[in-house]
Amino acid sequence: MPYKFLFYFGFLIIIFFIYLSFWQYSKHLESKNIESKYNDEGIVNITISDINSLDKMTEIETAEILTLQENWLLRSRVMNGESGYNLIQLYNKSNKYVIVNRGWVPLNVNLNNLNLELISPLTGILTEYDIQTIGQDDISGSSYLFRIDKEFIENEKNLELPKLYITMTNNCGVQIICLDLYDSYNPPHFSYAMQWLFFSFCLLIVILRKNKFI
Repeated sequence: MPYKFLFYFGFLIIIFFIYLSFWQYSKHLESKNIESKYNDEGIVNITISDINSLDKMTEIETAEILTLQENWLLRSRVMNGESGYNLIQLYNKSNKYVIVNRGWVPLNVNLNNLNLELISPLTGILTEYDIQTIGQDDISGSSYLFRIDKEFIENEKNLELPKLYITMTNNCGVQIICLDLYDSYNPPHFSYAMQWLFFSFCLLIVILRKNKFI
């Protein structure tokens, strides 16, 4: 074979591309399952203690009276092309704690001027916490967050949180814009899967032609 290195190395790349395609397709199926769950199950009435027994993207409602413990502003959130924050809050009910993503607020927000009282019942979607990746670490004692990191908040406040947090979807408050979480949760995974398969096919053709198999 005149291009032996290309042959072996190219096939490793093709295997990697196929893996990426399979991963994207599995995400596509997961997204479809979540869409079906979101559309079919309806709102589940819960208490804070029930969260650990439920799945992510479950639409919930609770009439429990929650006590506000802490506010944070989640950095680098964009709404309709405008930069701002997400208002992240820690609530307590009989020493059971929960994180609530209240929604989007502009950069010039003054929390002292907002009515932060929750309107009962609280309606939202159970959401997975962010995962620590490369980037700025959250700072202890700060009023700002770079991500909703379960471990960081638990260590910061010396408490235990449920496995999911709540993203509010209704009655988020005056000057607070509720997040369309499902819309942001649905990237075009199927298109990405087909794209990686196409790249695999193109590279395969190049390898075979260079080595005079076709």
